[in-house]
Amino acid sequence: KKPISYIDISIIKESCNNYDENNFVSYLLSKFEKDKVIQAIQDYKIGTLDNKTVFWQIDKYNKIRTGKIILYDNKIGKRSKTTNINWIHSLKKINDFNLSQCLFGEHLINNNTKTICIVESEKTAIICSILIPDYIWLATGSKQNLNQRICSNLKNRNVCLFPDTDAFMEWKEKAEILNFNISDYLQKL
Repeated sequence: KKPISYIDISIIKESCNNYDENNFVSYLLSKFEKDKVIQAIQDYKIGTLDNKTVFWQIDKYNKIRTGKIILYDNKIGKRSKTTNINWIHSLKKINDFNLSQCLFGEHLINNNTKTICIVESEKTAIICSILIPDYIWLATGSKQNLNQRICSNLKNRNVCLFPDTDAFMEWKEKAEILNFNISDYLQKL
Protein backbone atom coordinates (compact mmCIF):
# COMPACT_ATOMS: atom_id res chain seq x y z
CA LYS A 1 0.00 0.00 0.00
CA LYS A 2 1.42 3.35 -1.06
CA PRO A 3 1.75 5.98 1.66
CA ILE A 4 -0.53 9.01 1.58
CA SER A 5 0.93 11.98 -0.28
CA TYR A 6 0.84 15.47 1.19
CA ILE A 7 1.10 19.00 -0.19
CA ASP A 8 3.97 21.16 1.01
CA ILE A 9 2.94 23.96 3.39
CA SER A 10 4.60 26.55 1.11
CA ILE A 11 1.91 25.92 -1.53
CA ILE A 12 -0.93 26.68 0.87
CA LYS A 13 0.88 29.81 2.07
CA GLU A 14 1.15 31.03 -1.54
CA SER A 15 -2.63 30.83 -1.91
CA CYS A 16 -3.67 32.58 1.30
CA ASN A 17 -3.82 36.07 -0.17
CA ASN A 18 -5.37 38.09 -3.03
CA TYR A 19 -8.82 37.73 -1.53
CA ASP A 20 -9.99 40.79 -3.47
CA GLU A 21 -9.63 38.59 -6.60
CA ASN A 22 -11.42 35.56 -5.08
CA ASN A 23 -15.00 35.39 -6.41
CA PHE A 24 -16.25 33.26 -3.53
CA VAL A 25 -14.80 35.61 -0.92
CA SER A 26 -16.36 38.57 -2.79
CA TYR A 27 -19.71 36.80 -2.62
CA LEU A 28 -19.32 36.11 1.12
CA LEU A 29 -18.43 39.75 1.77
CA SER A 30 -21.58 40.86 -0.05
CA LYS A 31 -23.74 38.74 2.28
CA PHE A 32 -22.04 38.66 5.69
CA GLU A 33 -20.17 40.88 8.13
CA LYS A 34 -16.53 41.37 7.16
CA ASP A 35 -15.10 40.14 10.49
CA LYS A 36 -17.09 36.88 10.24
CA VAL A 37 -15.90 36.30 6.68
CA ILE A 38 -12.29 36.95 7.71
CA GLN A 39 -12.68 34.48 10.57
CA ALA A 40 -14.02 31.82 8.17
CA ILE A 41 -11.13 32.48 5.75
CA GLN A 42 -8.64 32.02 8.59
CA ASP A 43 -10.36 28.98 10.11
CA TYR A 44 -10.72 27.06 6.86
CA LYS A 45 -7.52 28.47 5.30
CA ILE A 46 -9.39 29.43 2.14
CA GLY A 47 -6.99 29.96 -0.74
CA THR A 48 -7.05 31.99 -3.94
CA LEU A 49 -5.78 30.98 -7.36
CA ASP A 50 -6.54 33.68 -9.91
CA ASN A 51 -10.23 34.37 -9.19
CA LYS A 52 -10.89 30.79 -8.10
CA THR A 53 -11.22 29.41 -4.58
CA VAL A 54 -8.96 26.72 -3.14
CA PHE A 55 -10.58 24.57 -0.49
CA TRP A 56 -7.68 22.92 1.33
CA GLN A 57 -8.19 19.45 2.75
CA ILE A 58 -6.20 19.54 5.97
CA ASP A 59 -6.44 16.47 8.16
CA LYS A 60 -6.60 16.35 11.96
CA TYR A 61 -2.79 16.11 12.06
CA ASN A 62 -2.58 19.41 10.12
CA LYS A 63 -1.19 17.64 7.06
CA ILE A 64 -2.42 18.97 3.72
CA ARG A 65 -3.98 16.22 1.61
CA THR A 66 -4.85 18.39 -1.42
CA GLY A 67 -6.70 21.51 -2.48
CA LYS A 68 -9.91 21.56 -4.50
CA ILE A 69 -10.08 24.48 -6.93
CA ILE A 70 -13.51 25.88 -7.84
CA LEU A 71 -14.62 28.98 -9.74
CA TYR A 72 -17.68 30.77 -8.34
CA ASP A 73 -19.84 33.57 -9.65
CA ASN A 74 -19.11 36.51 -7.35
CA LYS A 75 -22.67 37.89 -7.58
CA ILE A 76 -24.84 34.82 -6.94
CA GLY A 77 -22.32 32.54 -5.22
CA LYS A 78 -22.99 29.55 -7.46
CA ARG A 79 -20.27 27.38 -8.94
CA SER A 80 -19.44 28.41 -12.48
CA LYS A 81 -20.13 25.68 -15.02
CA THR A 82 -17.69 27.30 -17.49
CA THR A 83 -14.66 25.86 -15.68
CA ASN A 84 -14.18 22.35 -14.37
CA ILE A 85 -13.18 21.63 -10.79
CA ASN A 86 -9.42 21.08 -10.53
CA TRP A 87 -7.05 19.84 -7.85
CA ILE A 88 -3.77 21.33 -6.63
CA HIS A 89 -1.89 18.04 -6.92
CA SER A 90 -2.97 17.81 -10.59
CA LEU A 91 -2.30 21.46 -11.36
CA LYS A 92 1.19 21.30 -9.82
CA LYS A 93 1.84 18.00 -11.63
CA ILE A 94 3.17 16.29 -8.51
CA ASN A 95 4.59 12.94 -9.60
CA ASP A 96 3.25 9.71 -8.06
CA PHE A 97 0.79 11.63 -5.89
CA ASN A 98 -1.27 9.21 -3.80
CA LEU A 99 -4.45 11.10 -2.94
CA SER A 100 -6.32 10.10 0.19
CA GLN A 101 -9.01 12.69 0.82
CA CYS A 102 -10.14 13.82 4.26
CA LEU A 103 -13.10 15.87 5.35
CA PHE A 104 -12.87 19.55 4.46
CA GLY A 105 -12.34 21.37 7.77
CA GLU A 106 -11.16 18.25 9.60
CA HIS A 107 -8.28 20.19 11.18
CA LEU A 108 -10.88 22.18 13.14
CA ILE A 109 -11.82 19.17 15.30
CA ASN A 110 -8.53 19.31 17.23
CA ASN A 111 -8.96 20.47 20.82
CA ASN A 112 -12.60 21.28 20.14
CA THR A 113 -15.51 19.42 21.73
CA LYS A 114 -18.34 21.09 19.80
CA THR A 115 -20.83 18.94 17.93
CA ILE A 116 -19.65 18.21 14.40
CA CYS A 117 -22.04 18.84 11.51
CA ILE A 118 -21.26 17.41 8.09
CA VAL A 119 -22.61 18.78 4.81
CA GLU A 120 -21.76 17.93 1.23
CA SER A 121 -20.16 21.09 -0.14
CA GLU A 122 -17.27 23.16 1.17
CA LYS A 123 -19.23 26.32 0.35
CA THR A 124 -22.12 25.17 2.57
CA ALA A 125 -19.76 24.33 5.45
CA ILE A 126 -18.24 27.81 5.34
CA ILE A 127 -21.59 29.58 5.14
CA CYS A 128 -22.97 27.46 7.99
CA SER A 129 -19.88 28.25 10.09
CA ILE A 130 -20.73 31.94 9.71
CA LEU A 131 -24.47 31.56 10.34
CA ILE A 132 -24.36 28.84 13.03
CA PRO A 133 -20.97 29.05 14.78
CA ASP A 134 -22.01 26.82 17.70
CA TYR A 135 -20.96 23.76 15.70
CA ILE A 136 -17.92 22.59 13.76
CA TRP A 137 -18.95 22.46 10.09
CA LEU A 138 -17.19 19.94 7.85
CA ALA A 139 -17.81 18.87 4.25
CA THR A 140 -17.39 15.64 2.35
CA GLY A 141 -16.81 17.42 -0.97
CA SER A 142 -19.24 15.08 -2.74
CA LYS A 143 -22.23 12.93 -1.92
CA GLN A 144 -20.23 9.73 -2.42
CA ASN A 145 -17.38 10.76 -0.10
CA LEU A 146 -19.33 10.02 3.09
CA ASN A 147 -17.79 6.71 4.18
CA GLN A 148 -16.12 4.97 7.12
CA ARG A 149 -12.58 5.76 6.00
CA ILE A 150 -13.09 9.49 5.60
CA CYS A 151 -14.97 9.65 8.93
CA SER A 152 -12.52 7.48 10.89
CA ASN A 153 -11.17 10.47 12.86
CA LEU A 154 -14.65 11.25 14.22
CA LYS A 155 -14.97 8.24 16.51
CA ASN A 156 -16.54 9.02 19.89
CA ARG A 157 -17.71 12.43 18.65
CA ASN A 158 -21.24 13.80 18.48
CA VAL A 159 -21.86 14.06 14.71
CA CYS A 160 -24.93 15.16 12.78
CA LEU A 161 -25.29 14.86 9.01
CA PHE A 162 -27.06 17.52 6.96
CA PRO A 163 -27.45 15.91 3.53
CA ASP A 164 -28.55 17.68 0.38
CA THR A 165 -32.11 16.71 -0.55
CA ASP A 166 -30.97 14.28 -3.27
CA ALA A 167 -28.72 12.42 -0.81
CA PHE A 168 -31.01 12.06 2.19
CA MET A 169 -31.85 8.36 1.85
CA GLU A 170 -28.27 7.39 1.00
CA TRP A 171 -26.84 9.37 3.93
CA LYS A 172 -29.55 8.04 6.25
CA GLU A 173 -28.29 4.51 5.63
CA LYS A 174 -24.71 5.60 6.17
CA ALA A 175 -25.66 7.47 9.37
CA GLU A 176 -26.84 4.20 10.88
CA ILE A 177 -23.60 2.43 9.92
CA LEU A 178 -21.44 5.30 11.21
CA ASN A 179 -23.56 5.80 14.34
CA PHE A 180 -24.17 9.47 13.41
CA ASN A 181 -27.32 11.52 13.80
CA ILE A 182 -29.02 12.88 10.70
CA SER A 183 -31.08 16.01 10.20
CA ASP A 184 -34.03 16.19 7.84
CA TYR A 185 -33.96 19.99 7.98
CA LEU A 186 -33.20 20.40 4.28
CA GLN A 187 -35.80 17.75 3.39
CA LYS A 188 -38.47 19.69 5.28
CA LEU A 189 -37.32 23.03 3.90
